[in-house]
Amino acid sequence: MLGAAAVLLALRARRASAATGTSPRLTGGSPPTPSNFVPVPWNKPKLAGKRILTEFPLLKPADKVMVQAPGSPAGLKPLHRLAADAYLAMVAAARADGIPSPMLDINSGFRTDAEQRPIWERRLNMERARAQERGERVSESEIVLRARQMVAPPETSNHRTGFTVDLNLGRSYAEKQVPLMMQEPAWQWLDKNALRFGFYPYKNRYGEVVEPWHWEYNPAYPPPPPPPPPPPGK
Repeated sequence: MLGAAAVLLALRARRASAATGTSPRLTGGSPPTPSNFVPVPWNKPKLAGKRILTEFPLLKPADKVMVQAPGSPAGLKPLHRLAADAYLAMVAAARADGIPSPMLDINSGFRTDAEQRPIWERRLNMERARAQERGERVSESEIVLRARQMVAPPETSNHRTGFTVDLNLGRSYAEKQVPLMMQEPAWQWLDKNALRFGFYPYKNRYGEVVEPWHWEYNPAYPPPPPPPPPPPGK
């Protein structure tokens, strides 16, 4: 079996050879192993260390890379280069801890606003149909609020940043599957370990996990070093 470093080296070479157009190859040094990986912050300090909640910068072509988990049948997925390195290190650690493929494979990464729009429209139509089935008379603004619980409009989707992944947790992305998904060993591993790789789960304002498959790369900045001790005699 390949070690974590070898897996990451091989994967980086494969995605570099597969990358074309706006998907540049990654360069510079050996890829980090899970044991020495340090996530690189990208957001403003006051917005880092939590979900991406207020600003959703569109992924720049120069930062876009293609990535997949070792042995994944899901194929290459686009991500921001920083999130890609963190994801690869995280998956290598999970595989070393016994989480097998295809668990934690990327089902969806970066999405353009055009790709997000039909997903948003489908959710709106679903909420309209639900309200009609229940005999509810609700405003369109209420429909939008309900839809936003599970899907973001195109311009405010975290997927447009390239820092967000929807992962394979062995079950369909359905609300009724959420409690079962959180019992899966793969999700429990993420719950315990994803933060050290810079990934945060999708929780609502009450701290409840809404989409166990949805993780956002937005690491905090390291704390400042302690002040030096005073000189002797002071």
